[in-house]
Amino acid sequence: MGPLDLTLRPGEIVFVAGGNGSGKTTFAKILTGLYPPSSGSIRLDDTIIEDDGVRRFRSKFSVVFADFCLFEGVADLRPQQVAKEAERLAVRLKLEQWMLSTTESSGATLSSGERRRLALLMALLEDRPILVFDEWAADQDPRYKDLFYKEILPRIRDSGKLVVVISHDERYFGTADRVLWLERGKLPVWRTPASFAGSLEAATDA
Repeated sequence: MGPLDLTLRPGEIVFVAGGNGSGKTTFAKILTGLYPPSSGSIRLDDTIIEDDGVRRFRSKFSVVFADFCLFEGVADLRPQQVAKEAERLAVRLKLEQWMLSTTESSGATLSSGERRRLALLMALLEDRPILVFDEWAADQDPRYKDLFYKEILPRIRDSGKLVVVISHDERYFGTADRVLWLERGKLPVWRTPASFAGSLEAATDA
C-alpha cells in the first residue's frame, strides 16, 4: 500500500473508509507499529520510530481490531482508580455483570456483540493517547452504534486523544473531523464528513 503522506493530531476523530480490499486494516496495522513500513518512516512528535523504539511506540495505542482477542482477566488497570468510570461505562454498555475487578472472569458465555463491547470498555480504561477501532460497530444494535459514534467517540476526542475509526457507517461520518478515503492502498483525497451527509440526503430524496 502507499504512498501515504498524512499527519494525525491529538484531539481529532479520523474515519478511515474505502471499499473492500482498499487497505484500511493494513493501514491500521502500519499505523500502530504491527507492520513495519518497507519504505518511508513513521514519526511521533517529530521523532522517527526506529526498531528499538517500536515497543514504546505501540504502548501509545489502545486498539480493537475486527478479529480482536479477548483475554481472561485484565492486567494493569488499577481497579480502585477506574472503578467509577468502569461502572458508568459498563452500565451504558449493559455489561454490569462483567465489571472489571481483581478477579478473573471468562468471556466465553458472552455474545459476539457483548465481547466487542467488553473489548471497547477495556480499551477505554487503558487510558492511552491514541485509540484505533476497526469496524467496532459492525455487529452492534443501533442503540450501541449511536452510543459509540455520538457519545463515546466525541468524549474521547474532547479529552485530547486521537481517535482513528475504520468504518462503513456513512450515516455517522458527521461525527468525524476528517475522513480518509482509501482506494487500492492509496490516499486519493481527504473527504469532509459533510460530503457524505450530502450524498446520503440526495439518495434519500431520490
